[in-house]
Amino acid sequence: KWQPRPARSTLKKPAERAETDSRGDAALIAAVTRAAVPSRARSPVSGETRRRLVHRAVHTLMKALIDEPLVVLVEDLYWADEASMSLLEALVARTSGLSVWMTSTRRPGGRSRAEAVGGEQIALTALSDSASEEFIRTATAQVPLSPSQIKLLVERAGGHPLFLLELSHADFNAEEGALPDSVESMINARIDTLASQDRWVLRLSSVLGQSFDKSLLPYLGAEESVSDQERWGNLTSFVSVTKEKVSFHHALYRDVAYGALPFRTRQSLHDRVAEAIESQASDPDEHAAVL
Repeated sequence: KWQPRPARSTLKKPAERAETDSRGDAALIAAVTRAAVPSRARSPVSGETRRRLVHRAVHTLMKALIDEPLVVLVEDLYWADEASMSLLEALVARTSGLSVWMTSTRRPGGRSRAEAVGGEQIALTALSDSASEEFIRTATAQVPLSPSQIKLLVERAGGHPLFLLELSHADFNAEEGALPDSVESMINARIDTLASQDRWVLRLSSVLGQSFDKSLLPYLGAEESVSDQERWGNLTSFVSVTKEKVSFHHALYRDVAYGALPFRTRQSLHDRVAEAIESQASDPDEHAAVL
């Protein structure tokens, strides 16, 4: 069975094996993948020159690694910082001659990156009623709903896949007034059912973005047990967790959790994150876009 390979782990291993070369590509790739390289391999350049060299180094590594047709999927592109977008556009512009298909997903609105690099944009429409009904039947196969309940959910969701999924998991009486009016209110209701400590960890996570290093959470006041994989057991419907990373399954999960934090609390937490990133960075300029 085919399984996607995270780009960072794919690029990280050869970067860590590399000592250095005449152009310092190992150090530049390490800046993207956070791989560990010897101090003598670190690049002294900065600013726009460094950005162009990083683009070239990552492209060179991709050429060396791609030995079969490859699909590169970048989800939730609207969360990408400017440095990441610049790298992605540079890579897309240089894929000529490589067996690479690059695909990204984003919310509607604004100029698409596909247009910026001469690609094709595909606008997704809402699910049809028949597709929505099939979606609900599949999602509730273990505890089937009646035709009238399915019809009610389909009408309320309006073809929104995530709203359909949230509604299919809801514990409700099949009455119109018992259903939430939006996917956001549905998600918020689910978050409110979490234990207080789990709810707080989820909201702290939302401050760090759509995907982030787990090691940053203690700087926000989360207990040390967040490093333990089992600690996240009650949150797996909202986030996926690896040894190093936490990622929200969908941008709306992060948005709703973040929206519940008072403004002053957000401000204070963002200050703590910035201080943590600056204290850990060997070159703060590398994190300027995030900060």
